[in-house]
Amino acid sequence: MNKNNQSIGSKNIASDRRKRIFSIWRKELCNINKTRDNHFRYIGQHFDLVVLVRDSARIGSHVTKNGTEIVLIKAGSSLKGVLIFYMKSFVWFYKEQRRNPFDAILAVIGEEVTTFVFHLYAGKSVKLIFDLWDIPGSALANTGGFLKNLIRKPYQMIIPWIVRKGDMVISGVVPEGLSRIGISRDRIIESENGVLEEFGDFASNTGVVWKSVSNGIRLLYVGSIHPDRGADDLLELASRLNQDGVDFVLAMVGPIDSNVALLLDNKIIKSGLKDRVIITGEIDSTYIPTVVSGADICLCPLADIEKFRWSYPVKIYEYMQLGKPVVASDLPGIRHIIKSDENGILYDPEDRNGLYSSVARLLKVPGLRQNISRNAAMMIQDKKWPLIIRKFCDEIDDNW
Repeated sequence: MNKNNQSIGSKNIASDRRKRIFSIWRKELCNINKTRDNHFRYIGQHFDLVVLVRDSARIGSHVTKNGTEIVLIKAGSSLKGVLIFYMKSFVWFYKEQRRNPFDAILAVIGEEVTTFVFHLYAGKSVKLIFDLWDIPGSALANTGGFLKNLIRKPYQMIIPWIVRKGDMVISGVVPEGLSRIGISRDRIIESENGVLEEFGDFASNTGVVWKSVSNGIRLLYVGSIHPDRGADDLLELASRLNQDGVDFVLAMVGPIDSNVALLLDNKIIKSGLKDRVIITGEIDSTYIPTVVSGADICLCPLADIEKFRWSYPVKIYEYMQLGKPVVASDLPGIRHIIKSDENGILYDPEDRNGLYSSVARLLKVPGLRQNISRNAAMMIQDKKWPLIIRKFCDEIDDNW
């Protein structure tokens, strides 16, 4: 092994050798509740999974708990560092493939092109498995910097062709969302998102968000804070509840662009909501269970756009695991999780009154919150990550 590389969580390969899978992820793996972290973590229970990661990226110990081997590649985070990372990764893969060949390459969201190049070298005897926990190309769906704008169109044109070359596709989105890509159904292994086994163990009733909130209904949104994800709708909800005289606090927890933050702050001040709305920005994922445990009602107001329509939002599973009533947009992926008025409430995202009226029902109808909370906690029992991933790993084995 190259002296510049390190290995985390490596294990000996048994004589009755399990199938060996290679993957690559240049960014961080440090969030306990991210789909990518948990796929890498639990796939390592079923196959000998090796993942190449940039050495300066943060790697959580949770990723290697189940045997996944992380190989750190020495490279910086600049554009030059990105090129160095992939060059060194290919050299590592070339040497390892000659010494101890892989049986498959796992191509994850954002690494479809690079892993396809690796597969061209490895040859058809090595399976190519795409792990799509999002719609391919969605990371470049919004406007971004110069480089993103430059590569967006050619990238989105080539992605469908590349994914169609795969032997198997793990569909972590509603399979209909992949129809425009033209993947035949016989190569799709259906999955969904799940919740971490230990998620509830992190929770307590005090924490970084609610410690200064003593009274009122606690409303919570967790996720990236952006108008497409319902930021404006949340402020409209807060404004109407405030006009109704409801005693409440709305917390918005997650990463936020500085321009969006400035716009939202101005709206909060103009609407007189300074004491009613908390925007924390991104916090460490280990605090999220504590934040959720302190909430009364949890919200997922996604817009009805291609990027969100087909996904199974992880946050909804986590809200439900801690027995929280959820109000969410009625989108195909969310509809798979929530049965309205049974284990949550769905509203039409095109209905400007939908979010407000749904929350108002939870506040006014006796027993509704308690019934939904109870049903949510019961429904989520078979949605744990080990169960979800075992199912699709068994299907991979069956289709090998």
